[in-house]
Amino acid sequence: MAIIVFAGYCAVTRYNPNELFRTEKLDGRQILKYVMIVLFFQQVSLICTIIMSNGLYSLGLEVSGHNYVLDHKPSVYAADVFSAVILAPIGEELIYRGIVLRCTAKISQRFAIFFSAFIFGIMHGNPYQFVLGFLIGIPMAVITIKTGSLIPTIICHMANNTVASLPSVVEYFNEDASFAISVISLPVFLIVGLVVFVSEAASGGLKLPAYTSYHKKRTFPILITSWSMIVVTVLYVYDLVSSIQPIEEFPEIPEIVEQTARIIFRS
Repeated sequence: MAIIVFAGYCAVTRYNPNELFRTEKLDGRQILKYVMIVLFFQQVSLICTIIMSNGLYSLGLEVSGHNYVLDHKPSVYAADVFSAVILAPIGEELIYRGIVLRCTAKISQRFAIFFSAFIFGIMHGNPYQFVLGFLIGIPMAVITIKTGSLIPTIICHMANNTVASLPSVVEYFNEDASFAISVISLPVFLIVGLVVFVSEAASGGLKLPAYTSYHKKRTFPILITSWSMIVVTVLYVYDLVSSIQPIEEFPEIPEIVEQTARIIFRS
């Protein structure tokens, strides 16, 4: 569906999609750095959402979808993983960095970075994935503007979903190994990713575009007076808020953590 929408957008606007798949500014080592930065924010979002989950639990609330269980038939399981690791990253990057970011960047690149990240997060329909989508959406938007290509962010998105899917894939064969991967990945990606992020930020590699008074007059004032945008935002917010439901059965704390991690990375 995302590819069809993107193709329709290109047809209507007469935009050449090859412009979003440039390779002249790409470097393998730099892309690896981008991947580590995205995985750093992935782990930060996991910590934030586990805290959020425990807060909701203390109020007798949970996010619907916690009990989602993959069909363990090999063919269905493989299709689900393929969709999460390959298809979803391509489709979502075409829409949120290919269309949303590109269109809003015409007004202000800095505004476009945060707006596209907000839409990317809120469209997932629950507060946990909103945090994840928003946090990783910001660096991925910066990367897209800096490189002028979707290739690095598609790779980063695939890496994000691969890391998220790996424990459940390994669990299919060995439950103990799956738990070990989950425990090890958090500190590794936090520490290594933080080092890379700080290094890139210090060197100016992640510097945000300018945001002048001209941009201020043409961003939020236009946004809050756009009825279509207001309707879409209200629907997304309603979907997100309605995903929070009273707990019917109170699980143990370890189960909450595991369930929270599952719902965070369903994308």
